[in-house]
Amino acid sequence: MRSQGSRGGRRSCDWVFPVSHRFANVVAASTRAWCAGETSMRWTRAFLIVLALFSLGCVRGDWTETLTLVDVTGTWEGRFAFYLPGRGNIERSMRLVLQQKGQQVTGEVQGEDGAPIGSVEGLVKGDLLTWRMTGPLVKFPYGGPLVLSCNADTPVDGDVMRGRTIGTGCPDFDLRRVGTQAIKEKQQM
Repeated sequence: MRSQGSRGGRRSCDWVFPVSHRFANVVAASTRAWCAGETSMRWTRAFLIVLALFSLGCVRGDWTETLTLVDVTGTWEGRFAFYLPGRGNIERSMRLVLQQKGQQVTGEVQGEDGAPIGSVEGLVKGDLLTWRMTGPLVKFPYGGPLVLSCNADTPVDGDVMRGRTIGTGCPDFDLRRVGTQAIKEKQQM
């Protein structure tokens, strides 16, 4: 049998404490605290709800692919403007041929004649391409090639990328996507 509380109604935790009605009424009148069972049940319920919400993030897998908004796959051509101390400004037309899988970007740097002269590695996050270009990017007729390693964080605006690379002798650049054959091949896979 269940006891009645001081307010005349039944409490949901009355069955937890099998005691006399008189003792239960005295305890109920002396305190306004919830029964231990109700309090722990409220905390358990709140904890389970929070745990369920956090676990939803694990169901989808890698969220970085969801955040990847742009695809830089394709051929990008444009002007690279190098400033070399003691040699002045040197402008070159160059080409980046990029492949993107998820966030990862790989590719090659090609000179004006289409010959590979360097490599590109990077990551796409949202509309920002963080990349490194390495290789003998500038060749001098009176000396050997100048091997550079340049880093950049470049916003991608549709088919346009422009910015400045970081590193000694590294170029400013203004690139436009001219070839989308790689994108079409990627979609067919």
